Order: sequence, then structure tokens, then C-alpha cells
Amino acid sequence: MKYVIITCICMPLLALAFTTKHPDSPVETQIKDKVLKFAQAIEAKDVAQLDNLLHNDFRVVANQYPTVEKLSLLPKELYLSLIQSKKIGGTHYEVTFDHISVKDHSATAVVTFQAEESTMHLTLLLIENEGEWRIIEDMALIK
Repeated sequence: MKYVIITCICMPLLALAFTTKHPDSPVETQIKDKVLKFAQAIEAKDVAQLDNLLHNDFRVVANQYPTVEKLSLLPKELYLSLIQSKKIGGTHYEVTFDHISVKDHSATAVVTFQAEESTMHLTLLLIENEGEWRIIEDMALIK
């Protein structure tokens, strides 16, 4: 009976320990900040801010776009021109961080951008150079 009582007390505590959110590392905080600024710049159609956040070799990989059997690649210059001409952007997204993985000077952020009319699942690749993180690739799946 004593073991049953101990088990009943310890199991919920162990479960809580494994499900408790640990604080972000400083690098994860920097990456989240970049992704949130990226979302804000898209909403504001702020080409200058986007240019600052994106690596020179940035590209968008639009998976299953414009149809499910297609793949579209947009280099940085084309992406920024679409923002500037107001063909894309201007939507407010709620950003949810699904997963962040950091290895040395590279990081992957899996995020969901949720708007009233659409959901985008993004896998963002970031690289760090001289203390500054930049987004180098945005693989997007638009629902």
C-alpha cells in the first residue's frame, strides 16, 4: 500500500517535470525575434526591413504551389519585388513556434503562420554570420 501511495504522488510530479516548458536559450530567443520581425515586415510590406532580415542568397520554396504537383522557387529579388508591388504581403499572422533546432551557426525554425483566411506552415532556415542571424530559406506549405 505504501508503494501505491508513493507512486500516486510521484507519477504526477514526474509528468509535470517532463512537460514543463524550459526557458529559451539566448540563441532561440534571437531566432524567435527574427521570425517575429519577418512576420511583421511581411504584414507591413516593409521591403527595407525584409532586406535586412534576409540573407543575400535567400529563396522561398513554395511546396505544392500553384498546384499540388508543382514547386515554385522565388529568389530574394523576386520575393521583395512581389512585396513592394503589393502582390503579396499585408496579412497579419499569429505566429506559433512548433520547433527550433540550433547547431553551431545554423538553425531551423518550424513555425505556423495563422491568418483568418489561410494557414502557412513554414520551415525557415537561418544562418549566423558575425553574430547576426539571417533567414536564408523559407520552405512554405500553404493551406
